[in-house]
Amino acid sequence: MVASQHSLSGAARAMAADSVSEEWVTPTTTAAKKNSIAPTEASIVEGQKIFSMNCESKSGAMTVF
Repeated sequence: MVASQHSLSGAARAMAADSVSEEWVTPTTTAAKKNSIAPTEASIVEGQKIFSMNCESKSGAMTVF
């Protein structure tokens, strides 16, 4: 059974809408947060490792921007 968008929380509603449009939009409350990890070469490499281990098989190949 699929829940209607009216019964979903704001974040869940945003994810449901984004899954239809295939464009992910950061929720307003999240967009205002500052990343506590500086984007250094080492932190990016470590993040890529974590993504590969935990997410890549679920979301497809990693895209490097």
